[in-house]
Amino acid sequence: FTSSILSFTAVKLNQLKVQLFLIPLCAFMMIFSSTAQPSFWFKTQNQIDSFPLLYPNLKEVGYLVIGSIDTTLSDIHDLSPLSSIKKVWADLYVRNNPHLKTLYGLHNIDSVFTIVHSEITNNDSLINLEGLESLKYVTDDFRIQGNNLLQSLHGLENLVTTEKFFIAYNASLQTLDGLTNLEVVLEAFCVDGNHLQALNLPKLRKVGTLCIYDEDELESLSGLSSLDSIGFYPLSCIVDIHGNQLLKDLHGLENKKVRDGIGIYIQENFSLKNTEALLTWQVDSIRVLSVVKNASLPEVILPFQKAKTIGIQNNPSLQKIEFPMLAWVEEDIFIQENDTLGSLGMPQIKKVGRDVIMEVNQNLTFLFMPNLDTIGGELRLWKNAMQTMEGLQGLKFIGTEFDIHENKLISLQGFDSLKYVGDAIDILDEHQLVNVTTFSTLDSIGWNLDGFENGGIGFTDCFALPVISLENHSVKFAPGSIVGAVNCTVLDSFRFSGLTEISSIIFLNNENLLSTDFLNLKKIGSIPNALKAFWIRNNPSLLTLDGFANIEDFKDSLSLRNNPSLSDCDAICRMLDWNIPTSRFRLGGNDFPCNSIAEIEEHICDTLTTVNSSTGSPVAHLLAFPNPAREYFSIVLENDQLPATLEIRNEMGKLIWERTIYLSGQQFYMGDLSPGIYWIHLPERRAWGKLAIIK
Repeated sequence: FTSSILSFTAVKLNQLKVQLFLIPLCAFMMIFSSTAQPSFWFKTQNQIDSFPLLYPNLKEVGYLVIGSIDTTLSDIHDLSPLSSIKKVWADLYVRNNPHLKTLYGLHNIDSVFTIVHSEITNNDSLINLEGLESLKYVTDDFRIQGNNLLQSLHGLENLVTTEKFFIAYNASLQTLDGLTNLEVVLEAFCVDGNHLQALNLPKLRKVGTLCIYDEDELESLSGLSSLDSIGFYPLSCIVDIHGNQLLKDLHGLENKKVRDGIGIYIQENFSLKNTEALLTWQVDSIRVLSVVKNASLPEVILPFQKAKTIGIQNNPSLQKIEFPMLAWVEEDIFIQENDTLGSLGMPQIKKVGRDVIMEVNQNLTFLFMPNLDTIGGELRLWKNAMQTMEGLQGLKFIGTEFDIHENKLISLQGFDSLKYVGDAIDILDEHQLVNVTTFSTLDSIGWNLDGFENGGIGFTDCFALPVISLENHSVKFAPGSIVGAVNCTVLDSFRFSGLTEISSIIFLNNENLLSTDFLNLKKIGSIPNALKAFWIRNNPSLLTLDGFANIEDFKDSLSLRNNPSLSDCDAICRMLDWNIPTSRFRLGGNDFPCNSIAEIEEHICDTLTTVNSSTGSPVAHLLAFPNPAREYFSIVLENDQLPATLEIRNEMGKLIWERTIYLSGQQFYMGDLSPGIYWIHLPERRAWGKLAIIK
């Protein structure tokens, strides 16, 4: 461009005289592009007036910038000197020209081949777009925005096709009059923050994305009735209806051909009362469904079969959600803060790839998802109104957490098939819950964590739950798991007899807890990088630690404090037999003698005898106590050793009597025997031990 300026003839220079020297060369700045045509940036009216003198009959240009691209305001008011231009091979900017009342001068331009975007912006004297009558085609991004007096789009009557079309923040624009022949917007057609009262687009047939944002005076989409397809352009496939306060329905969007994979966003439309038009769409799969903050919307019913993500949130009048054909969600489902939502129906859904989050739906009483088999991530049920889990009877697999918080559950009835939970089951603030026996099908908990976090099962603030039991079958807990109960005020029994290894045991503030059963539990806290806790504290009714009689090792410490009824702690003797260091026991606030290792050893451990096998080694997890005995003694065996035969023989080996041991800890009467030393014999185990009888 510089060379072309310098090549002017002396005649041309004489014609311009000193004028050329008053216009800095940078004002006619070439904006480098891939086009061979010269490009221009006009900042002043004087520069525009000089254009035909310097470039007579120039028909094609590269970039054409009229005004400023920052906030500077120009004095440009007349574009007629540019009337020779017919094509723009790069971007067209008409921007920040407050004195420009007409675009006449651009009236011969028939096409703009935009590279980045073209725009008509912040020209506060424009009332229409007359002067663009020849324009038929704009590639890429065409923006008409921030022209405060613009009342119509007259001047664009011959525009047929563009790739992206944005009409935004034109404060006086109430109609799209002027777009009477627009047929195709390849990618996105968006209106945003104008004062449109109608979308009169009588010939518009195809769009990639349709966006209608913040049109507060728009009551109807009926002006889109000629539209027959949405999302045909593969890189752009969205319908976004957002912030239109007077819009009551989506009529005008009926019977559209919609590309699979479309994103649907219906958000913050205060008066919207139905989405029935979407039921007529021919679409199998959607990418996103987002229905958010539509204050008057009573229901959402859609016919698609697959989705990537579903979010229905903060719709205070929403009463019903139904997806009768939905079979699969690739990622997440979020149903949150819909105050009047009563039911959710997804009768065909089988799999959700990641999380299902249902929370703060205060009237949600029923989830009808009977065929849901797999949730790849978390299932979160918080602050809803369900009393049971009926409707989830087919669910077998939860990939990570299973969180149940502050619903109105009475029981967990409905989880009739659940087999696997990859992380933790956390049940919190279920004040009416009285029954958890539904976990009878559960096979494993916590195994996706590889010991680096904590899975397990915990109950907190469950004020009506009397018994927690998984004793009728074997649940495989990952070693990094946690099991416990906190603030469960009526809980009297906690039984997980099949558990063998775990990271933490926590029982805190359970007023009525009498006993626990973890008789097969051998190790606590052996997994690196997992929480290691063995806490039994503030359980005022707890009587015995018999449920922990077979623990061989625990890391960190046993915190056994403030259990004022606890006097039976002979399980600690067994732990000491496994050489667990006394420094790991933190005792206090219990009944005598369970407040120090010294007292426990003197008053409990010294009265126990370990039964030995014929080789002289202790029989695993078998105790006979007290020793010496007066009238009764007890035998503790592992459950898998029961039933077993018990023989009592005198010092000469003569059989005195024989009984069957049915229960671990079963008592036997010895009061009719004379004082002396007797042999305990378990013939199936080939085990012998001595027992003293005193009177």
